[in-house]
Amino acid sequence: MDHFNEGAGDTSWMVSTQVAISLCMGPIAAALSNRFSHRSVTFIGGVITSMSLFVSAFAPNIAFITVTYGVLVGVGHGLARTPSAAMVGRYFKRRYAIANGIAAVGSGCGSFVLAPLQRFLINYYGWSGAFIVVAGIALNLCISGLLLRPIYLAKIINDEDEFRLEEEIEESAAHDTADVTTNNDLEKKHVRIWCFETFLTVCRHLGLHLFTDAMFSILMINSLLFGFGVNIPAIHIVKRADNIGVTRSESAVMLSVFGITMMVSAVTQGFVVDFLHLCKIKSYGAACFLFGMCTLIIPMTNNFISMCVVMAIMGVARGVFAALQVVATKAVVGPEKLTSGYGLSLFMVGLGQLIGPVTAGYLYDVTGNYDASFYFGGCCIIASVLILMVGQYVVDHKHKKKQRQHTELRGIEYSHSKAKESVTCRSFTDAMQKKDSKSSDRPECDELLVDKSESSV
Repeated sequence: MDHFNEGAGDTSWMVSTQVAISLCMGPIAAALSNRFSHRSVTFIGGVITSMSLFVSAFAPNIAFITVTYGVLVGVGHGLARTPSAAMVGRYFKRRYAIANGIAAVGSGCGSFVLAPLQRFLINYYGWSGAFIVVAGIALNLCISGLLLRPIYLAKIINDEDEFRLEEEIEESAAHDTADVTTNNDLEKKHVRIWCFETFLTVCRHLGLHLFTDAMFSILMINSLLFGFGVNIPAIHIVKRADNIGVTRSESAVMLSVFGITMMVSAVTQGFVVDFLHLCKIKSYGAACFLFGMCTLIIPMTNNFISMCVVMAIMGVARGVFAALQVVATKAVVGPEKLTSGYGLSLFMVGLGQLIGPVTAGYLYDVTGNYDASFYFGGCCIIASVLILMVGQYVVDHKHKKKQRQHTELRGIEYSHSKAKESVTCRSFTDAMQKKDSKSSDRPECDELLVDKSESSV
């Protein structure tokens, strides 16, 4: 912003575009991972990220760096992020929250290490040289991608739907073949069938059929609203610290505190959630709510110590919901559909981040301070949590009601079957008693023989 002499709103486009596109690439990265492999997609994402960062070092204006850093780095990061996170869900069934928390420690380490490192690189090499060094560091994504060992799960497929679809396609093809009179009409019919099949294949790979689940749709609405405000503190916290007299070195320490607490909470949350058997979705919502409240409190801080305290609490909340986002998605869609479900979740967050930080930047340009920006972000986050909690309660209530009705129906059927069995047993008992009474009225064989012998005498 200082080098190109641009406003906060225009500069926010660079950061928000990078974050938003990296998240919006989630469904595409998931589809490519399902089609090819998680390893290859992660490797390609690392190459694109490194090359884009290197080219960004030679940006002549803010528009160029918005394309190279905002768009291209976002594409590379998105291709590497989704398959890496989804692989953890494929490997772990029990203690998944712990495993994903350990994997999420990398984000905290990055905030802890890279914040002062980037400040040092900018002071020593300038912003252009810092981009070149970070481009070399980004090549480690390729090495990490090569270490992802493939694992294949048995897919749950609705055979009836696929069989019905195949029958419809075959009937349509047969009907079309009977109707056509020319080769041109036949080709047009086959093209339409091919387009229809391609459309269904793309929808299946992107996971769009998951929106038929009510809880998944509610989770996506939560992700969209959450995306409006989640990155506003990270983008504007340093500038606000400058406005209240906090030095740049103290701002780097403040970000390091955020990274440390995020790293610690990402690991410990897994043990707490798994061993206490807490609800994943409610734990995720509680962490988001805490982060939203801290965002609302930031305008009330007026010195370095108070901002460090708020950033530490935000780091705890960020570590918890960053680790539980994919865990909550797995709890809704299952491990087989996790890659597609998590990709869609990232897409909704990215769609919100494409608009939220830019809106916050323009609010600063209009008001002259960052208070309105933080209030806007905090309200969006809290609104997303309320929708998630209310939606989960409604869905759980309907599910429990259906289970209760099913149980009552089975109880009625069981009582009817028992009543039929008792009636059958009673009829059988009465019949046997009648038979016994008739046999008791007839004389025994010995008595008949005695009577015959006496009469002969």
